[in-house]
Amino acid sequence: MDVKLMPIILERSIQQTEAEFVLHIPVALPFFKDHFTSFPVVPAVAQLLWVKDFAETLYAVGNDCDLSHLKFTRPIVPETRLKLALRYVAMIKTVEFRFFDDQHTFSSGRMLYKHV
Repeated sequence: MDVKLMPIILERSIQQTEAEFVLHIPVALPFFKDHFTSFPVVPAVAQLLWVKDFAETLYAVGNDCDLSHLKFTRPIVPETRLKLALRYVAMIKTVEFRFFDDQHTFSSGRMLYKHV
């Protein structure tokens, strides 16, 4: 994915099947220009693209997946600092994800890969 579309990675912790990133969501991301001008938020599709990009890079899962258990419970706004946790379950070809901070979960779900 184009780096201009990605959040800024402040910290990362990567294990064999789990990863956690501390992210900063800069106001300069192009998603904010057209997505609710009076109250800019990161679109759900952008969050899914970020997860997909990290998962493909870390776990070589390919790019063909189905989505499951998606929950978008709190908007992610410009200048937010948050974490992204990924967990890869190889037996069922699934990447579980959660965007969160110390007080809230912003979104979560699963990507079920067809070919790994």
